[in-house]
Amino acid sequence: MASDDRPTGKQCDYLLALGVKVRESVTRAQVSQLMDEAKSEGDAPPNDVQRAVAHDWGVDLSNAKNRWAACGSLMQFIIARRWVVSVCRRQAAARWRFYRDSGLPEHITTELAHWFLSQPGYLDAVEGMEVGETTTGDAWFRLTDRKCADFEPYLATAQRAFELLGATLARPKVDRSTAQPVKKKPTGCLVFVVVSVFVAVYSTFTLVKAMT
Repeated sequence: MASDDRPTGKQCDYLLALGVKVRESVTRAQVSQLMDEAKSEGDAPPNDVQRAVAHDWGVDLSNAKNRWAACGSLMQFIIARRWVVSVCRRQAAARWRFYRDSGLPEHITTELAHWFLSQPGYLDAVEGMEVGETTTGDAWFRLTDRKCADFEPYLATAQRAFELLGATLARPKVDRSTAQPVKKKPTGCLVFVVVSVFVAVYSTFTLVKAMT
């Protein structure tokens, strides 16, 4: 099969989250059909593939009422896993094409991915970053020197990976104290502002009513 006719790593990841394992002989056109079929069954309960993958990675699907919900939970973990392996590849100065080429113990990769998801704001910070669309390997985040130099999620992940893997990876070269903090969604502030505005409007209304 020509490389141009193969599905990309991102397509395979998304199909896996939808509950479809992609065979090596599957073409890109067939992948599109498989996606359409999987999406048409999105309201059905999580299937055996999704439950098996979730079990292997320790992803909780107990609240996933259908395949769409299971897909969302699995995609979060897939992104986290893609991120930590991409960071490890850069820290090892390696040219791995597939995640399996890294030789990283699966339990370490899984532990790092769960740790990453537990850090407030980290997933949101990396979700929109560029990912390679290669058809001859897995999907990898494109990590440049400029992006990583003061990017807190990168530096923290690199440090955590170094602590777990030791000499397998290089120690992060930049002091994390110079990193830019991750911006968190201002949900608490928004609630406070809304409540304050309501109280002010109610007080004004009460005062006007009393004067009349």
